[in-house]
Amino acid sequence: MIIYITTQGSRLSLDEGRVNISQPEGMTRSIPKEQIESISIFGKVQITSDVINHCLSRGIPINYFSGRGKYFGRTYTTSHSDIYRLKQQIKLSENEDFALELSKNIVSAKVNNQITLLRRYEKTRNNLTDIIKEMSIVSRKIKSANNLSELRGFEGYIARLYFGGISKCINPIFEFKGRNRQPPKDPFNSLISLGYTILLNEIVGNLEAVGLNPFCGFLHEDRERHPTLASDLIEEFRTPLVDSLALNLCNNKLKEEDFYKEDEAVFLEKETLKIYLEELENKMNISQNYRQDDSPSTFRRTIGLQCRDLVRAIKEEDPSQYKPLWTR
Repeated sequence: MIIYITTQGSRLSLDEGRVNISQPEGMTRSIPKEQIESISIFGKVQITSDVINHCLSRGIPINYFSGRGKYFGRTYTTSHSDIYRLKQQIKLSENEDFALELSKNIVSAKVNNQITLLRRYEKTRNNLTDIIKEMSIVSRKIKSANNLSELRGFEGYIARLYFGGISKCINPIFEFKGRNRQPPKDPFNSLISLGYTILLNEIVGNLEAVGLNPFCGFLHEDRERHPTLASDLIEEFRTPLVDSLALNLCNNKLKEEDFYKEDEAVFLEKETLKIYLEELENKMNISQNYRQDDSPSTFRRTIGLQCRDLVRAIKEEDPSQYKPLWTR
């Protein structure tokens, strides 16, 4: 069970094998400790040392966010550390051939998933056909990229085309003119920024669970305190999980008053945050054949399987062993 705590002033405690979630108005929810897989805390929430110790002993991550969804950090155990795997990971991250081929697989899947989403809206939205065509033309150059810099250039150009297409798919009341962040300046960017943050940390936990270091990547350039390997793996999941959900909510469920503006930033109202987390969690647990291997699994399980595939690719020093998420 994935636990999200958004009510300010809540308190988590452990008593007789159950985690109790107490809210200021007196409501209490009690969950068997064995059922908890992760805990995400938003804003001013207290958590006792007994709960923290239980989570550390079981390898259960505790993620900390501001009330607006800004990520602060996480509590996790180091019991999955594997120095030999880490050494091999670092060695291959500096191997230009391995890094380039693995990155081509990831970017190809990312672009395919972007095109797939736009095609779902092509019949009901104007001016998407030319954008999809241009994205398809540029995507054919990915496999011939000579280095990571050139590959990132193709990825960036296609991303601009993609978000231009997304702007034509959103309900006009939610004005969207392209990707922006830190802070997000419109409702759609606010939704996907939060979704990306939650998804990134889900991937971080799965990478650590298989003994990989999330800060040593292949596609993205190293940045201090940034989990570049998690940023690599998130690319194939962004569109089918986060972008598609944000589009559906903007077009069918949310209204302008579900967001509020502070200076130039746009944030989710408290009830909107609860709705979004519930919808995201539901989508994470929908079972489909995401890996195209005739074995249906949820998005959450697929993330874990992708991380295991990456371990195999690193062990065998063969980037083709990593099969990215490819939607149809």
